[in-house]
Amino acid sequence: MSCIIEVLNKEVISFLNESNSVISAKENNSNLDKYVREDILENGKRFEHADFTKKEMAYLYIYTYLLMHMGSYERMLKEQEHLFFDRIFNDNVLFVDFGCGCATSLLAIYSYVEEMKSLPWDTVASLPSNLTYIGKDINDELLESAIKLTKKTFNNYFRSYENHADSDEKCVIITTDIDNIGYKNIIFNFAYMLSQNGIEDYLESFVKKIVDSVKQYNCNYYLVYQNFYCAKNYNKMIAILERNKLIVTELKSEKNGLYSYSVIRNLDILDKDSLRSKYLNYSIARIVKGG
Repeated sequence: MSCIIEVLNKEVISFLNESNSVISAKENNSNLDKYVREDILENGKRFEHADFTKKEMAYLYIYTYLLMHMGSYERMLKEQEHLFFDRIFNDNVLFVDFGCGCATSLLAIYSYVEEMKSLPWDTVASLPSNLTYIGKDINDELLESAIKLTKKTFNNYFRSYENHADSDEKCVIITTDIDNIGYKNIIFNFAYMLSQNGIEDYLESFVKKIVDSVKQYNCNYYLVYQNFYCAKNYNKMIAILERNKLIVTELKSEKNGLYSYSVIRNLDILDKDSLRSKYLNYSIARIVKGG
């Protein structure tokens, strides 16, 4: 287990061990993992429950999905290392993460870089020197967790953390250079959220944000999509982008690739440190203005 994953593991488990509701759930269920995933979270589609506070629900979500989704993102980075680190992350970067959760994708990028730096050969030198991360999510507790968990792991790499949960558009901003607006590359990241129930009602809103950004900044635009279930809503979003006279060209993709991920040590067996496997689909595309 990498040092970053170890920190995340301890942080999540320490909170859950202090939760009376989670302790009660642990005592009454022989398979806590299955109970949390299926009965409480309904496989990631439920964020409110009468028996748990919003904060407890956020951490149960993190407990179940953080390392799973980090593993898929790191697998994608490994397969497309040159595209990401030689082309996309090589200059001032704005990373817009839709449905960011606890900044899972950003944690995965940092974890991957740290792992590569620990190897005897140098494949990835560092994170971008100027990176602004904007994570958008409807869940205030997950946004707060994004700041907390990134502060725990990034060792002062980032200079500024801001939470805009009370504004009309809830987001968290984490940046290395708050004054830098000379972005060269802008990434629109959609990891897993497009499979959520009812998310199709928000596709037009997502596209508007992308279109507005393309009109505002003269730079390189990339669209990153991840979801091992289906791409139905992603394909709908592409069609809406194209109706708005944007050209979307796929650069790299993976269909049903297998990846492994660590699991947060089970609350039932604290020494548990195993790997599980899931299927991964992803697409990395370039967005340019059409005629």
